[in-house]
Amino acid sequence: MTLVFAACLLAPAGAWADGEPRPLREEPKLTVNRSPAYRAVVQADQTRGEAQMRALCAAPDFEEIWAYLPAKKLWIELGCCERATKDGNYIGIEVYVYRLLEQYDDLAIYHIHPKTAFIRENYHDDKRLIKTVEEALPSAEDINAAELISRRFWAAHPEGRIVWRIVSRHGVTTYGLTKQGRAAKEVSAQAFLFDPLEAEELAESPALANPTATGPAVNRLIAQAAQRLNSDEVFVRFRALE
Repeated sequence: MTLVFAACLLAPAGAWADGEPRPLREEPKLTVNRSPAYRAVVQADQTRGEAQMRALCAAPDFEEIWAYLPAKKLWIELGCCERATKDGNYIGIEVYVYRLLEQYDDLAIYHIHPKTAFIRENYHDDKRLIKTVEEALPSAEDINAAELISRRFWAAHPEGRIVWRIVSRHGVTTYGLTKQGRAAKEVSAQAFLFDPLEAEELAESPALANPTATGPAVNRLIAQAAQRLNSDEVFVRFRALE
């Protein structure tokens, strides 16, 4: 899965000071909003929000990004420039996120990884299975964006808490920088450019019988892959929803 998660952060950090380009609009539930005319906000607790996001992942679709403010139980849409190609989904996160980083010292940044649409006709079952596993894992771009935005957040709130999560049809994946990663000048996302599981591990898994399905078998592979992606500077944790 290809994701350009920080594409819209190229604007200066103070660019939003000229005014909010998209008026806020309260919506009853979380949806993928491709309209530039408004920014959706949804009142819901964390459990309800994650359930709504998981429903959005059941079929191939565009990705979306939200900030979640625990103190207000409020979700604020942050995604922009959504598009899909034959190679992957692309989405940017708007510079509006900088406003939230300055205002709040406790927030989470969520995005969804819908069911993959990038399984080609000639893929063998093991390749199909690794694409299914990757639905729940952060990409190198996800790690790079988390580092960029987290460092900006910590500059404003050294004792604050920022959390990064992916919701997929399999569960919720939390990732980010460890204490050692935070102390480093820069962290490496190189491990996220390669398949985290070996061919033998895929071949021995019961998930290979139905390589695009959800369930305990693929969840075990996701958890194994997440554990393997952990390093001294970056952590990845997977929580299955079934």
